[in-house]
Amino acid sequence: MGIIGLTDRGAAFPRVGILRKGAAKPNERQPGADLKDHFRFESDDPTVARAFAAAYGDKPNGIRVMFYYQTAAENFEAWQEHHSAGALKHRCDGQTCVLTLLPNGTYSHEPTPCPSIELKRQNPTIDKKHLCRPVGRLKVIIPELARMAYVLVPTTSINDILELQANLEAAEALRGDLRGIPFILSRRARKVSTPGDNGQRARREKWLLSIEPEPQWVQLQLTSMARRALPGAELPALPAPAEYIDSDTGEIFEGEEEDCEALRARLKALRQDLADLGATPWALTKAQVLAMTCDDIRAEIDATEAAVQALQAPVMAAPSVDTVSSLEDEYDAILAAEADKA
Repeated sequence: MGIIGLTDRGAAFPRVGILRKGAAKPNERQPGADLKDHFRFESDDPTVARAFAAAYGDKPNGIRVMFYYQTAAENFEAWQEHHSAGALKHRCDGQTCVLTLLPNGTYSHEPTPCPSIELKRQNPTIDKKHLCRPVGRLKVIIPELARMAYVLVPTTSINDILELQANLEAAEALRGDLRGIPFILSRRARKVSTPGDNGQRARREKWLLSIEPEPQWVQLQLTSMARRALPGAELPALPAPAEYIDSDTGEIFEGEEEDCEALRARLKALRQDLADLGATPWALTKAQVLAMTCDDIRAEIDATEAAVQALQAPVMAAPSVDTVSSLEDEYDAILAAEADKA
């Protein structure tokens, strides 16, 4: 029988490292300098640290990552939090606290109004250290580490949180499931509007977090989407029923248990076919395949099979990858126009 508050928290993988945006703290009171164009990796496991350094060197950027969970909300969480004296004082959504430190040192999950709202009302110029601030935590798999564990990517930047949330929701909307998609996590220079002197805002360069599907995987998906959009494209067959009823006796027969090993072999063969056609299959380790359910493997088989068929048959030209660059240019132009209006 479970213990409320201890054994009812759900499944979770262990953490083996942290990707930070800043250098190590020079002291306990002063944060480390922003590293701008790269990350800093920390791990208590020497084997993990060596594996990461061998894959990405001293100034890592453009990290290949994947996700354990299906949705953006499961892989990326963001809250307003107030930390003081090494302790979390409260966690809220900007209006209502979901976690509050009590005077006796324990935490309460009872919903209460965020205290920062009242503090700002009483003193509009209050020091921000007394208020809660946004905190985002992204959990990723780094295939090169070959571990069934996640790496944490924390950020306190509003712009990072907006960017990551939008990127992940877009990928989830496209496929409905973030699992199995190879992503590239990187830091990119962007001009953002920030508070300046005398209450004026100014545009300054900031190195923001960005996450997008791996280009090779995107090209295969675009090709597959173009092929499926052609007139007369075949629709996938419905899956076989898990059970059936004998029309004579009315007896219900359950379907036989699926053979995941056969599905794994089929997926391996299809990935080899993809490589033989000159394409590079998206990153997928043996450990990740073994951890998949039969349904997960079947989804990977469908995606890989579609990519193989797309490469074997002539299709209309897929949209150029340069489209992505043009969209980013358009995004930057919109930001610049908004800044001119301000």
